[in-house]
Amino acid sequence: EVKIPVVAEVDGFIRVQNTDLDASNKVLVVLYYKMPNKVSDADLSKWIKYKNTSRFKFEILQNLDNQALIHYNGGYCVLLPKGILYVEKNIPLNLLN
Repeated sequence: EVKIPVVAEVDGFIRVQNTDLDASNKVLVVLYYKMPNKVSDADLSKWIKYKNTSRFKFEILQNLDNQALIHYNGGYCVLLPKGILYVEKNIPLNLLN
């Protein structure tokens, strides 16, 4: 796991503390934090508090997979090298942003 200030973990529950990020960017931040581990789509949905799980899977995760930012297969996601670069260049990872 990568330690980054914008992520807080309490009793196994991960929170992205930058509430201005959209769902896609929150997913990328969580996967960045958890790399190189795979994360289930159910955990991602729960952690970013996305209520509509079918929409989350097909609109958010599938879109990120189509962009080759993540690999989404069998209910699990992992960040790809292109996704790592995207996070590091485009998403503020410190707590003040």
